[in-house]
Amino acid sequence: MTFQQKTTAELMRQCALEYRATADALQAHPQFAGIAEMTEREAPQDLREMIKKYVSAYQALAELGITAVENIVPAFQIPKVVGVSHLGMDIESTTQRDGSSKQLFTYDKSLSRLQKAGYQRHLRPAEAFSLLAGSLESTLNGLTRTVAEVQRKQLENEVTLVAEDMLSSYGEWLSLAMERKGDTLFCHFDPQGLEWNGSTYVKTADWKSTEQREFSIAGKPSQKWIDLKEFDDNLVVALYGRSWKDLPQKMKTGDRRAQMYLPPEGVLWPVARGNFYYSNFVVSCYSYLWASRGGSPRR
Repeated sequence: MTFQQKTTAELMRQCALEYRATADALQAHPQFAGIAEMTEREAPQDLREMIKKYVSAYQALAELGITAVENIVPAFQIPKVVGVSHLGMDIESTTQRDGSSKQLFTYDKSLSRLQKAGYQRHLRPAEAFSLLAGSLESTLNGLTRTVAEVQRKQLENEVTLVAEDMLSSYGEWLSLAMERKGDTLFCHFDPQGLEWNGSTYVKTADWKSTEQREFSIAGKPSQKWIDLKEFDDNLVVALYGRSWKDLPQKMKTGDRRAQMYLPPEGVLWPVARGNFYYSNFVVSCYSYLWASRGGSPRR
């Protein structure tokens, strides 16, 4: 037996043991017999977690060509996968389109659309850019499954497909609004109650955000494209999830390089990723219409 054959045999043994352990644990759950009558939302948290582990182990065996084992939860109402999970977020895999171009929405209409589709909010900047950076680097942050060797390629492909959709056509709204007051930039994360009135964005009675942070932007003009490397690294990390030096080279150079377009003085404006002409790696307070992509923290 060659080394490769031994390695494959050991991986098959590991996956088989994990499948057996997850199957036994699932069948021992007192509510396992009622799965067929449950929706996922109705199932208790511990049962949902057991099912996820079992399905992961079952799919790992299938990836190795072992399809003879029985799927013991065929009747459980697991939702159709329409996105990818990344950094604790379930992310909508595609945006709505008119032909080959993404549909464009005001911020408030986009938020309403994605919430009706079952998502909670837009992606925060660091969530969007970390997915794009991970796709460029072919890495998957947070992958901790025991059978990661089997599933890594499949998951990387899923992330790559979502990243390709994100970088095609127009840019997309982010879960952030910015306001400039002198040399200070106020960043409101997960804003709600920000509505387009036909000429500008205004706060409604429902205005709120989950977090506000302040950053110095002394010497940085508004309404002008400025390379990201010119900004304080604290702001870069808050928006991109990593420092400037740690970003992939493709995000630092070329026509799609990371830049910022700051809002005018005293104007609260929702933020997007991309400029109006195409999607890229910039943070923009530039237009009132962008494409819509939803995300929800994983339960």
